[in-house]
Amino acid sequence: MASASLADQRALAERYAPVVRLVEQKHECGPGEPYRPMDVDALFDQPSVALRGPWNPDDLVKIAPTAKDLSRGLYDYHLDFPGNALEPCLQAPIYLIPIAVWRAGR
Repeated sequence: MASASLADQRALAERYAPVVRLVEQKHECGPGEPYRPMDVDALFDQPSVALRGPWNPDDLVKIAPTAKDLSRGLYDYHLDFPGNALEPCLQAPIYLIPIAVWRAGR
């Protein structure tokens, strides 16, 4: 197996890094986004986070998934968090968007 240089790895990560655009929400439930980015590592091993399969909404695969669980490339699986993302004003005023943070050698 060929290995890429650190510069090649960084270039690849920068090319395919997710882009997130957030509009500041100055008043709770007003215009804008009630979200703030966070490092995805904070979600691993948390009992309030569930890994769900692609089959139906009740497909619980694991509670408190680890980074290793997600590294298997599970197509169409998703993380489930407490609350209702479609009705954010019914919840606490700040919501978190998990952002994968690229690190060399990871």
